[in-house]
Amino acid sequence: MPIARWLGVPVARSKPKPLAVLDYPWVAMESAQHPMHVGGLIILQAPENAPADFVANWVESMREHRTASPPFNRRLVRTGLGRVWPRWATVDEIELDYHLRHSALPWPGGERELGMLVSRLHRTQLDLSQPLWELHVIEGLHDDRFAIYMKVHHSLMDGVAAIRTLRWALTTDPARRDMRPMWAYDREPQTTPMPGHLQPRRAREVMHDVGAAVSAVGRGERRKPYSAPRSVLNTPITPQRRISTQTFELDRLRQVAKAMDGTLNDVLVAICAGGLRRYLKDIDALPEQSLVASMPVSVRSEDVAAATDKANAISFMFATMGTDLDDPRARVDVIKESVAEAKAHLNAIPTEAVDLYTSLTMGRFIASQVTGLGAVGKPMFNVLISNVPGPREKLYYNGAEVLGLYPLSVLQSGQVLNITALSYDTSVNVAFTACPSGLPHIQHLALHCADAFEELEAAYLQSGRSSRLG
Repeated sequence: MPIARWLGVPVARSKPKPLAVLDYPWVAMESAQHPMHVGGLIILQAPENAPADFVANWVESMREHRTASPPFNRRLVRTGLGRVWPRWATVDEIELDYHLRHSALPWPGGERELGMLVSRLHRTQLDLSQPLWELHVIEGLHDDRFAIYMKVHHSLMDGVAAIRTLRWALTTDPARRDMRPMWAYDREPQTTPMPGHLQPRRAREVMHDVGAAVSAVGRGERRKPYSAPRSVLNTPITPQRRISTQTFELDRLRQVAKAMDGTLNDVLVAICAGGLRRYLKDIDALPEQSLVASMPVSVRSEDVAAATDKANAISFMFATMGTDLDDPRARVDVIKESVAEAKAHLNAIPTEAVDLYTSLTMGRFIASQVTGLGAVGKPMFNVLISNVPGPREKLYYNGAEVLGLYPLSVLQSGQVLNITALSYDTSVNVAFTACPSGLPHIQHLALHCADAFEELEAAYLQSGRSSRLG
């Protein structure tokens, strides 16, 4: 038996390959205070007339699958040159006792107990000697519900890649019972390379991309990085995490978007802006200058095969949130204009130059994270707001209906709050990931965002109806 396997370290079966340029920073920024994994909370309903041991049997059936699909079969190699730039190695068999966990809430379990457990699970680091993921099955929710919490290191996948993987692992057929667990999802193998593979390109093309990226960094009148005000949102963080969630009806969001002549994303940013304005006023910490949001934007190819060649395919936009304005309509006007400028700026960058542009734009921020100085100096932005398109149909996993999907994200030095929205079926689920040392009672922010949405409905729908009737 190889020594590595005897020690519990998965044995690689392929030549290690270096991390891609935009995947490496997530490993470099990893620390006990700043674990760089994303998570997903899935609420499920057991099938009608399911036996009492349905979940336990479900977990046991999962244990039969000890071979993982990419990227769940990849672990970091940090020896030799890997100490400077880590590499990915593919393993034959995973240590399932580490990756798969089974927990139970005190009966009858409620959302508060589930939130506390998931908060604790989300704050702990992944074992960097193993493939970088864990899956926790949590039973004990009332009304025959249970949950899955899965966390995956950001160097393995971004939000859009995670949703694609989840969609491959689930089904629209409630009668299907032969489904593999999420780390061993069944899909056609791809011939695309692992993250880190680079296709040879002509020097002239590369230099053109470099010139386009450098030019784009300093161009435009949009809200630029490091123009954000100092705020309580940009204070040092501890390893502690708190999770809170809020759900909005998709049709109601679309009605408001249409009434304000904006996009669904504009509405979500406006909800977050209104909620943050209320929350920060409550704790006497609202800056006079408007908060600035950083918004990840997927630049991943729609082609499934092409989409597997790198774990992270994102860039970033920066937009003013209008939190210095009391009038919700005036706030929305600022948001719409700022987001439109940011989109136009990013769309003007050649596709081949986007990765380099992102590296140049985020280089100073990444350096501050690696050195632990993220909370020192002027913040690059105040809050990260991500909107990930999710499945539009109802999904099932071996007969269990998926009731809700909630995306949990990373926190970084000097960034105490992350807001991520994910659409699923007829709703949009928003998860607030926060460090309680900087933002106590994060559940209050979730409630304030619900109030902010009602304020938008009153401002646009009720006033619109009144004007039409008059």
